[in-house]
Amino acid sequence: LIMADFLSRVKGYSFVIFALLTSIQCISLCGPLILLHPVLPVLVDTVVHSIATAFFGCGALFFEISGVRIFLYGDAAGTEDVNTLHSDVGKLLIALNHYCRLDWLFLFPFELRTQWSNSKVAVLKNLLRHIPGIGWGMQMMRYLYLERNWDSDKDRFERVIKAKSRDWPLTVLLFPEGTDLSEKNKKLSWEFSEKKGLARYSHVLHPRAKGFTAILQNMRDSDCISAVWDLTMGYKDFRHGSGEAEFLSGNWPSELHYHVKRYEISSIPTDETELKSWLQKRWAEKEELLKRFHEGKLHNFYDDNDKRSPVASPFPWLLWFKSGAPLYIIANLVVIPALAYQYFFVRFLMVVSSILLFSAAFVVGGVDRVLVP
Repeated sequence: LIMADFLSRVKGYSFVIFALLTSIQCISLCGPLILLHPVLPVLVDTVVHSIATAFFGCGALFFEISGVRIFLYGDAAGTEDVNTLHSDVGKLLIALNHYCRLDWLFLFPFELRTQWSNSKVAVLKNLLRHIPGIGWGMQMMRYLYLERNWDSDKDRFERVIKAKSRDWPLTVLLFPEGTDLSEKNKKLSWEFSEKKGLARYSHVLHPRAKGFTAILQNMRDSDCISAVWDLTMGYKDFRHGSGEAEFLSGNWPSELHYHVKRYEISSIPTDETELKSWLQKRWAEKEELLKRFHEGKLHNFYDDNDKRSPVASPFPWLLWFKSGAPLYIIANLVVIPALAYQYFFVRFLMVVSSILLFSAAFVVGGVDRVLVP
């Protein structure tokens, strides 16, 4: 037991150290590219998104070598289904349940298999922009950070979506619940449900329709959406609300389950009231799916009476190489350290760039505020 606990911690710390150090190295060297963005936006976006895609590929490999099994359901269950989903990438909104604060990490294996990392823009809590390296990269990719002020957030959504869709394919990742499924948040959701006469959920929180409707309508207006993916994530052997300490200790899920339901944008209501109702129906379906997953005998998204057994998705090595992950590993473990050791200019650039990127979040609100004022 002591050895197993030690190895779990090694796994957790190795992932975090690798993620922080390599992202700091890469993004600090790319920092000066911000100056070129006004004249060469496509070039800068290509470099930054390529680094991010490779980073996500490395994350997916960590889960694979750690023995985490991956299962796909619904419109992502077969090879042809995944190919259909891939055709949506770049004009897509993904809405998913928010099981814990680490959902964005547990998405890496799914991202690799469905190949949408290169166009990804996630809607995240503002605190995440301050993570060294990773947060800087997300700022350069112009992620949408929530400040809990709807007027400010709505205006920001509109400007970023319009600016980003002009220069780059757009896949927006959104957690409509707004926060994770901790015990405290569940109790608050139950109180809200009682006041509004809504159903009491145990496996999801009631979605907040404002952000979802605003982003969807803005993507419609900018003609940069062809479909919505209703993504439901289920984790085996992982408590809801588990956080960073659990992850760092190596207590990862033994299985990651992803259920996808694809909706053509033409089938989704345009009226705001109808759209809110549509979203609430999707979350009622999620509650039933997750109830089946967590309370059923088989811990999957099939009904207990269904004779089918989910088959673990093999690791997509070809897509992994295509993501650029091998080059990312070589560059960060060999090339960049060698250059930094050999040349003072490289060390100087990395230090100065890191200081500027770190302070930008406090001085001007982040690099993303510079790229999209």
